Amino acid sequence: NGQALPGPDSRGRRITDDDFLLLFNAGSEDHTFQLPGKEFGHRWCVEIDTAAEGTVDDVWHDADEKVLMQARSLMLLRRPLDPPTVPAGATSAAALRA
Repeated sequence: NGQALPGPDSRGRRITDDDFLLLFNAGSEDHTFQLPGKEFGHRWCVEIDTAAEGTVDDVWHDADEKVLMQARSLMLLRRPLDPPTVPAGATSAAALRA
């Protein structure tokens, strides 16, 4: 939780950062996770997906979205501190499935 950092910086200002969500599927079968609701952020950017083929650049998931994870995989998601704008050429996870 990047909004809950306990101490100020060297100038006494509040420190804030992005939020991160780490999903583990240690099981031997695929598993579906549901992402947190909009009260925790509207969009999550995939930073690491050990089951992905190739890179995961500009892959986003929406709040409350169900994410299917392969067996024995890990996914690291980041919710930016500033509201995200979808960069040109970015791909939503829903578009990848279509």
